Amino acid sequence: MPSDTRKNPKVPSVFGGDSTLLLDRLEEAMSGARIGWFQRDDTSDMLIGSGSCATIFGLRNEQGPWRFEEFANCVLPDDLAIYSAANQERASGTQSVRFRIRRGDGELRLVESRYLDLGDDGPKARVGLIMDVTDTHFLEMRVRDYVEWLDLAVTSLNLVLWEREIATDRFRSSTNYGAFYGLEDSRREWDYSEFLSRVHPEDVSRLLASFQSALESGEEYAPLYRVKTADGNYRAVEAKGRLQRDASGSPVRVVGLSWDVSAKRQSEERLFDIAR
Repeated sequence: MPSDTRKNPKVPSVFGGDSTLLLDRLEEAMSGARIGWFQRDDTSDMLIGSGSCATIFGLRNEQGPWRFEEFANCVLPDDLAIYSAANQERASGTQSVRFRIRRGDGELRLVESRYLDLGDDGPKARVGLIMDVTDTHFLEMRVRDYVEWLDLAVTSLNLVLWEREIATDRFRSSTNYGAFYGLEDSRREWDYSEFLSRVHPEDVSRLLASFQSALESGEEYAPLYRVKTADGNYRAVEAKGRLQRDASGSPVRVVGLSWDVSAKRQSEERLFDIAR
């Protein structure tokens, strides 16, 4: 990154007013986060930028300037069309493109470029960021897999996972929430009023009282209530929920699960009838 030895009075005093030191710290932070900045001149096809750009691509020339082809040569053949199209087309506003590269040391990485085209009325240039998103991508894939496995497990066991935001009275849930409560779709977000509309009228006040008691005491939320199914009948449901608080101790949400106990209740009633 080019040095700037001028003193800038707007630079925080922790850096002694030295903009060079501030830029160095910024460069270190970006390098540690595997992010680099660049500016490309369309006329010469030359780029300048932070040394972290070269590090991400595994280029020997760590300081630049670089020829555009030095970066293009690292792009995998299957992604070259996407990469080339993004670099040939000019567009308004911030754009982004993801592509795979093979670094100079042979390692495969996934890279994202976010950029802005400049110079509509003059010399054309592109400025932007290069980010190594390999680890983030694999984490996203693992989280997606875990969510799918969890949905399969809760659906097979006829369980529903949910969390209720207290401030907004909104639910987030597993995808089987709608089917479990006799609602029509597989959304993951619901209004509390939609949930209450399925609860047996005789159980609503007890359910609300149970929730309020959990808020005030911090004890486990553990109601037993009936909900209306899609065919108009009612099933018995048991729930368990735990209150979560913010740093100040104020309640922010309740997370929990619900399950169908209709068969259990029917068995208990039959045993009670036999015992009589």
